[in-house]
Amino acid sequence: MKEEPLHWHYASTAGLLGILSSSSLWASHAATLNDSTEIRYGMDLVRRRVPRRPKEVAAWRALAEATSPLSEASAVPTQISSFLDVIEGLLLDGGVYIFCASLAGDSLSQWRGYGGGASSGFAIGLRPDPLHYKWAEHAHLAAAEDLKQLAMSLHPAWRGVIYERVKQEAAVDQFFKNMASFLAHVTPSGSPADVQRTVNGLASMLTWNYAELVSSLKDGVFSEEQEVRVAVGGPNLPQRANFRPGDFGPLAFVELAAPDHEQIHFDSGGRPYETYTTQGSGRLPIEVVRIGPSPQPQMAREGVQAALTRYGYDDVRVVQSNVPFR
Repeated sequence: MKEEPLHWHYASTAGLLGILSSSSLWASHAATLNDSTEIRYGMDLVRRRVPRRPKEVAAWRALAEATSPLSEASAVPTQISSFLDVIEGLLLDGGVYIFCASLAGDSLSQWRGYGGGASSGFAIGLRPDPLHYKWAEHAHLAAAEDLKQLAMSLHPAWRGVIYERVKQEAAVDQFFKNMASFLAHVTPSGSPADVQRTVNGLASMLTWNYAELVSSLKDGVFSEEQEVRVAVGGPNLPQRANFRPGDFGPLAFVELAAPDHEQIHFDSGGRPYETYTTQGSGRLPIEVVRIGPSPQPQMAREGVQAALTRYGYDDVRVVQSNVPFR
């Protein structure tokens, strides 16, 4: 089996030390990324690709018709564009948090943009292993509603960014096709309260499928970045977020860590009965740290090696950028 390439996260000295000392990766709120219009780019593209094919439109309309007993404020709109208003609102309320990396491990543009200065940048080479949320304590989610919220969240997984317009449009069209196929087999029924619960579940599920899509679309002018990213989101994340200082105020982020044990346990009937979130004692899958262009490469190397040893990563290789310092 072909080994996946390393994913390189460019960071300043402070960023590198923060990752090593906490054994966690910080996924920043999408609104605070270097390009805060990234999520909006994907949303706008989805809007332009709203399906017109009768079969797909009918599936979305059927869901709206099934909710007609509900009040106007809670009913799913009959028009797809209005439905997108609903799930975009849920998405923006819950928030999407993104951790960025690159397939390019020694890129001049990345050193300039993300390295933290002309002489202090580092690129952390990560294996694309599974990641999980890092909470301060174990969370015992025995209640069915909590498990449902967990299932309706967008979980940490590496995804490549799509830059080519043809591929972006194909991904959007596939999203609508998949959702229409799903909705065609789901008809809310029962009391108004039962219908409302079903609709809430569908809206949340669609929200995070939508989040997964729009967070993977980026303007082609940035294709040199060769970006890969982990995007996470969910109804409970704002309550779990931490904050760090930013140039214009506090910036929200959530911590991702390597798992230290299984996350979900099942009973004999295959039903999940207890869920744990990792405490973060797992070791991040760091393979190598590359020192960026520096006027003092030996000093930088010694400092990095000392920090790696201090925080339990003494087997991680340290290499130097091939980009000359100027």
